[in-house]
Amino acid sequence: MTNFAYYIGVDHREPEALRVTESSARAYASKPLTIRHLEHLDLRRRQFFDRPWRICEDGSYLDERDGRPFSVQFSHSRFLTPIVAQSDGVTDWALFTDCDWLWLDDIHKLTRQADPTKTVMVVPHNFNPTTTVKMDGQRQSRYHRKMWSALMLWNLKSKKLPTFEMVNSAPGSYLHGFEWLDDSDIGYLSESWHWVPNYSPTTEAGLAAEGAHRPLPINGIHFTYGPPVPGMIDREPTPFDNFWTNELLGAYADAR
Repeated sequence: MTNFAYYIGVDHREPEALRVTESSARAYASKPLTIRHLEHLDLRRRQFFDRPWRICEDGSYLDERDGRPFSVQFSHSRFLTPIVAQSDGVTDWALFTDCDWLWLDDIHKLTRQADPTKTVMVVPHNFNPTTTVKMDGQRQSRYHRKMWSALMLWNLKSKKLPTFEMVNSAPGSYLHGFEWLDDSDIGYLSESWHWVPNYSPTTEAGLAAEGAHRPLPINGIHFTYGPPVPGMIDREPTPFDNFWTNELLGAYADAR
């Protein structure tokens, strides 16, 4: 049994991003860190996930339950995190992030911001992209509370966690908007843990800190427009690209 674990969404198109996310998380961890992958084929084999989807001619993904496009293979399955974590013997908190993260601090510190009266803790981005495509040419969808679900710290003792039926049948917008929860069930983490390069700060707290000339530290970077790998189209260069590349090179070196 463990009281905290970190689950990373897996997209087969981004193996380097996954390597950097896991490597940087372990590099900064102050104590042993349980990391597991949420991969849709494995979840299907384990009978956690049965949403049918297909790849369209333009390479985009289409969910056949709600008829809507989505951009990453874990778009819906991310909401299985608390169910999978409980089945894995995790007792208190389970963290989920997308696979394109670069950690610059100890993610165990996130549990210090965790509010046991909430079902889920997120960074409440006010993110309104103006483009119609994102990383690797995928469609840029717009929905309520966009970007909030890219980092979710789930309270496994809550009575309002998503259910198997919900994750496998509800519209994507319902899931990503946390529509089954009351506003009071959602707690807020510092934007320092979910920094979107070229866009942050977007949260009220982050903007207030910047306005007071006390900018937030940057503890976790989300390369939502794709990491700096060859062939990644429709991405914007960021001030953190060299940090990401150096982490990848270090991860490869450590694996030798």
